[in-house]
This record gives sequence, structure tokens and C-alpha cells, in this order.
Amino acid sequence: MNPITEINPKNTNPKVPVHLGLVITELEIGGAERCVVELATRLDSQYYRVSVVSIASRPQPGKDSLVQRLEKQGITVSFLNCDSRWQIFKAVSKLRHIWKLDPPSLVHSFLFHGNIISSWAMKALPGVKLIHGLRVVEQGRIRRWLQSRYSCKAEKVCCVSEKLAQFASETLKLASPKIEVIPNGINLDQFDLAAELNSDLPDIFIDPMRKVMLCVGRLDIQKGLDWLLKTCPKFMSKLPKWELVFVGEGSERARLLKLAEESEFANAIHFLGQRSDVPRLMKLADLFLLPSRWEGMPNVLLEAMAAKLPVVVTDVEGTRELLGPGSENQLISFGNDQQLADQITLLAGDSELRESLGKSNRARVSDQFSLDQMIYKYDTLYQTCLKSSRQS
Repeated sequence: MNPITEINPKNTNPKVPVHLGLVITELEIGGAERCVVELATRLDSQYYRVSVVSIASRPQPGKDSLVQRLEKQGITVSFLNCDSRWQIFKAVSKLRHIWKLDPPSLVHSFLFHGNIISSWAMKALPGVKLIHGLRVVEQGRIRRWLQSRYSCKAEKVCCVSEKLAQFASETLKLASPKIEVIPNGINLDQFDLAAELNSDLPDIFIDPMRKVMLCVGRLDIQKGLDWLLKTCPKFMSKLPKWELVFVGEGSERARLLKLAEESEFANAIHFLGQRSDVPRLMKLADLFLLPSRWEGMPNVLLEAMAAKLPVVVTDVEGTRELLGPGSENQLISFGNDQQLADQITLLAGDSELRESLGKSNRARVSDQFSLDQMIYKYDTLYQTCLKSSRQS
């Protein structure tokens, strides 16, 4: 299904692959980061030579699995070691230096800092096309202004959902022809094989008498976990055989732990930290919760659906598109305490409904959001930009 017919516009030798430069803020585990790694390792090496630049430093051991995967595939990975926003000009200088030594034919940046720093560094690459990756609704007037200003100058702005594309058009004021929508994709094999993995699992996943509500993701204000914890008395009081489990790390950890400790249901709330075996945890859980304030198209929701989990998620960017006809009984409005409690209570109390929704979620992911489909669409986008570069 590879549509590639064009070769590097700067080299007529069909045996010389196109140098595709991918730029991202960091390479710890996350949705955008996984997308970068999937692209870098799965695009046809006959046509692409991919390099990856992380603005931040290399993740600490135990958090660098994505970097290890890139390096095992022979992908060149560079770290600018700029971990503070005050180092933005230093990051631009370092990126320009890297590109001067090994100029890419096409650049695809991801996330706000990756987009802005790449845009500024592009002065070192006259005539080279830049694609901005928009993966979340940016918050804050200054960030939106900067994203709008520099996305207008990019060749394309790639959004992960139709709702995000609407944001790009209406809020960032980007012209419609500049906007492309490529949803996230997922490798289903890791979930099919998850049950065979051997890992040190928490006791809460072993006790057959307990059920698990699982939240996976950054412990960040965006994810709405504070709202979930403040609302949990409304549903935990009705679910004595259920546990609420959080997987992930982030800046809100201390605050969330305090909220959990102050809850009358503290004994049923657990924080597992960062885990490398999320697919297996999902396969062993019974219900997935994602109470986000905003999103773009949450990769973790795709993962939960791939694991055949029923979900309770807020109706934010990308979630309705992912669930499709399965939105009923799974979507809620952020901030509606009673709706959140009612929906969780409904699914927790109906095993047949959970099983039915889980099967439907898996079927939808398999049909509409496979990793092959995502790679194919990005490949096609890159070829369009390379043709444009060649013609200009």
C-alpha cells in the first residue's frame, strides 16, 4: 500500500533516499512521541532516511524506551539538551547547526515548542518545506498567537482530528487548503500479545474479587484527574468492589496524591507511577476513564479501545471521532459531576454492557485507526510536499 513514486527532489538518483527530519519537544513516553517513533521506524527506508531531533535532553534510564527503539533501528537521534523555555534561542541555534551539517529535504515538527523552534531554525534551509504537527488545542493567548503566526508559513499543518482542524481554522485562522487531518493509528499486535507478557503486576490486578477502573496518562491539569478525584465519592460509594488506579507521572502528582489521601475512599485509590506494561494493565482492567479538559485525539483512548475496554471519556477534541457510533454510554461533558458518576456507575454495574462496548471499540479501532493507515497517510502527505518542493 506504499504510494511512493517520487524520489528526493534534490537528487535524481533513485537509490538515494529522501532525508526526512522529525523534530519533537522530548522523547519520553507519550502519544506524539510514539507517533514520531512509529514514523521513523516504519516508513520505507528505501525512500526515506529519517533523523529525529529532541529539543529536550535524553530521558532518564527507564523512561527512554522510545529512544532505545529508534537507536536499535539505526535512526539518528540528536538531543539539543534544552530543557527550559529560557533556552529557546539556544535550541534554535543548535538545530540550525545540526541541519547545516546534514540538511533534510523535508521537516515535520510536532507539538508547540517543536513547531516554533523548527520554524525559526528553517532560515538555515531555504526552499525546504516544513510541516507543523498540531496534536492538541493550544491553551493561552500567546501560544495561540505564535502557533498561528508560524503555522501560516508552514507548507502544511497536520491535525490529528477534525475537531482540531476546526480549531486550526476558526481560532488560529489557518487557510483550509493548508490543513490536513491524519488521525492517530495504533499497533493492535501489542494488545493481542499483552496477556502473554511476564511483568511484575500490582496485587490489585490479581485479586479476582476486585474490579479496576484505570486512568493512564500524564498527571497534568489537562487530563482532569483532579475533577475525577473530587467527584469519586459520588460513584465509589456505590462500587465497594472496585479500585481506581492511575498510571503515569507528571507535575500534578503531589496535588493528586493529596486529594486521594483526603478522600474517604483512599484505600481504593492507587498511583502506580510510570509503567512499561500498559497494554497488559489495560487487558487486565475492567473500565477505562479519561476525564480530560481538552485534547487533540488522545492516543491513550485508542489504546484502551484496542484492549477491548469500555470507556468513560469527556466529549473533547477527537474523542467523539474515535468512538464513532459507540459514543452513546461512553461520552460525558467535562464538569458535569452527576453525569460522570452516573456513567461510571452504569458501566461498572453492567458486565454485559461493558463487554459489548469493549468489543465494539476494538472493532472500530481495527477498521478505522490502524497503524498501517496512519503511516500510509503521512507517506502520501510527505510525497505531496516533496512534489511541491521539486516543482518550485
